[in-house]
Amino acid sequence: MKEFRQVSETSQQSSDPSKISQQQSSDLGRVVLQFANTPMQYARIQKRAVQDIVNKRGDLKTNISKIAYYGFLQNMLFNGLQQAVTSLGFGDDEMTESEEKKLYKAANGMLDSSLRGLGMAGVTVQVLKNLGIDVYDRSKRKRPEYSDSYKKLLDFSPSVKSKLGKFQSAAYPFDSKKRREEVFQKGFNLDNPAYESMAKVITGTTNLPLDRVYTKINNLSSAMDQETEAWQSIAMVLGWPEWQIKPDKKTKSTKSNLKSGLKSGLKSGLKSSIKK
Repeated sequence: MKEFRQVSETSQQSSDPSKISQQQSSDLGRVVLQFANTPMQYARIQKRAVQDIVNKRGDLKTNISKIAYYGFLQNMLFNGLQQAVTSLGFGDDEMTESEEKKLYKAANGMLDSSLRGLGMAGVTVQVLKNLGIDVYDRSKRKRPEYSDSYKKLLDFSPSVKSKLGKFQSAAYPFDSKKRREEVFQKGFNLDNPAYESMAKVITGTTNLPLDRVYTKINNLSSAMDQETEAWQSIAMVLGWPEWQIKPDKKTKSTKSNLKSGLKSGLKSGLKSSIKK
């Protein structure tokens, strides 16, 4: 157990002040380098391993394995689980565009974690990189809009970005008249997006994780749905959101609505032509 604690102190979240850099302990570092303790610990281990290889200290295989494990394997495992990449192994269908985006996000997340572990300079490169990717993706649209690209600059501070994001998503159901009517029509129902908005506002102001409770309730209800497959139910019970496990749900519903609309349109057209 003592050996386990020693390894954890040097490679995971540590409460030891000696494991925190000067950048992290500075006033700016407390805002910018939040949640970066683990990637910075990984970066230190890799740096020492490289120095040992250059100076021919220790075992070469051990140093190379440290670089491979903390630089790639650990990073890939975390980001793969976060983006639910394991769900791509189920099913016989070909990989869809949304599934390809999952792989891309996982790879980009691995690079972001490595850059954030390098401190202020790495965070700056990470934010500018993601800003450039966002601008490029928007430029490929038929009607590109760049007014929201500035939000990528909020990646400098994860906590500030999280709070602003919660407030913005809480206001989404009230943006248009159609969504406001939906809120009032559903009334006291768990499907009412007003409850989710209220939970996000409370979380953003008090840090009470009510939005996670609401998400967990939705996950459990979706997991018990008859159309949900067994592996999807298990994943949603374990905590993955429905939109990651069942990404094609909205597209299928829109396709079925289009088909029903086309059928009704054809029927009405045939009836009118027969009457004529």
